[in-house]
Amino acid sequence: MELTAADRVRDVVAATRAEVVRPFGGKSVMLCLVERGRLRVAGSSGISKDDLRRVDGLILTEGTPEGRCTLRVQPLLFATSQELKAAYPGLDRYDDGRARAFLPLVSNGRAAGCCVVVFESLRTLEQEELAILMIMLGQVSQSLERARSREIDHAVIQGMQNALLPRGLPHLRELETTARYLPATAGTEVGGDWYDVIRLSEGEVGMIIGDVEGHSADAVGIMGQLRSGVRAYAMEGHDPANVLGRSNRLLSELESDLFATCCCMWLNLETGVATVASAGHYPPLLADSQGRTASAQLRAGPPLGIDPEATYLETELVIPPGGIAALYTDGLLDIRGEGPEASTVRLQREIAAHTRENLDVLADRLIDVCGAQAQREDDVALLLMRYEGARGPHGRVAHVSVQRHDVQRVRELRHHLRDLVSDWGLAPLIEDLQLLVSEVVTNALIHAHSEVDLRIREQVGRLRVEVRDSDPHPPVPAANLDLEEASDDEAESGRGLLIVEAVASAWGSSPAGRGKTTWFELTVPES
Repeated sequence: MELTAADRVRDVVAATRAEVVRPFGGKSVMLCLVERGRLRVAGSSGISKDDLRRVDGLILTEGTPEGRCTLRVQPLLFATSQELKAAYPGLDRYDDGRARAFLPLVSNGRAAGCCVVVFESLRTLEQEELAILMIMLGQVSQSLERARSREIDHAVIQGMQNALLPRGLPHLRELETTARYLPATAGTEVGGDWYDVIRLSEGEVGMIIGDVEGHSADAVGIMGQLRSGVRAYAMEGHDPANVLGRSNRLLSELESDLFATCCCMWLNLETGVATVASAGHYPPLLADSQGRTASAQLRAGPPLGIDPEATYLETELVIPPGGIAALYTDGLLDIRGEGPEASTVRLQREIAAHTRENLDVLADRLIDVCGAQAQREDDVALLLMRYEGARGPHGRVAHVSVQRHDVQRVRELRHHLRDLVSDWGLAPLIEDLQLLVSEVVTNALIHAHSEVDLRIREQVGRLRVEVRDSDPHPPVPAANLDLEEASDDEAESGRGLLIVEAVASAWGSSPAGRGKTTWFELTVPES
């Protein structure tokens, strides 16, 4: 990719290595930008992790080759690392013996940062070569700053979008839910997809999914206002059709050029009767416990924001115990370019084949089968629900919250778990449950820096435990870590998860609203 066409930092790094560094005999490159008196590594290729850690955040002074090069706008060339260490005694990096060049990045007449080039072998640059290299690095500087600015803007908007997602979904005995949200990966704009699950009156839950047209900051802003409006109208006690009608008038009064699709489904937890209304949105996909699937036949009204006088109609459905409903946005259907009908059939087949599967595993499977992990031109939102039926002998649930950093609470938690599973008649699981909960909750408290929610659900033949925190990064098992490169915290986290992997019958980690859920299951011994 040419520098002028690069719109992401990694593309700038790749183009710099191919078009600028390689032609001059360079092997590796590191690009740094000045940020509040420090150098920040914007991107690199072929540089060791240790060197990256030591340079990122470096205070900008003339006491380092990177700082001197930037502050004086002066190229520095060293034929060997020994020559570099002689010029900068005590330097704690670059121990591979290779030649290096520290070259200033200049943009709009000012020093923007520096470029560190590592050469294959001993190398000196002639004055004419150096002049050409500096001209080329001027283009690198402009491309890098432009890409960095775009990515920062994108991160801010995406952060706004993530903050508008539910922090967590309700934990109910009669209902199991999970959700996925994946932003578009093609381009740098973000979209306006959203989902929500709301506890309504006693014995009723509302599930909502929506999609604002376009990919822009405006789309995210409209999404935030619509989500708040839909939630408020639902909490006031309005039925799905009235919620859509009021939300339609709200969007029209905002005088936006954007429209939105939305589907609302209210579920009666005692009877399994669902009342559904749609504003131009795809209908939910339904499946019973035997794997028989169907697409709900709805009388959909127009998208929100098209006609302020539009009315919306409701359809009643019955979801049997063990039945699943999948609500989704069109990004899940359009990814492979095969059209919505073929994609819907693909989703139905996958749900039918795995109706009784762990809901988190099924959600990941649906994302994978539709190619949503690949390059995406649109956002993807998926909301899955399994109706467990009215209260019976199984399906008991428990919920405990642990305040952030309160590691001492884990000891109390172990005693609470012993009493809980004894009351449930699951005493053979006590030791394994205490061990795994201690590992996962402690790991979340140490690394997520947030409140941790522990959720326990009794299911037929197994006990499911979920630990939710606000850190979106998944945990990494030690077997997947390069322990020489891993930090002490990473290695300790990985060893704890190896225990989970060894003891649990199944485990995993999945996105959950603004953070993640680490879950595991224990098989209940036959009595």
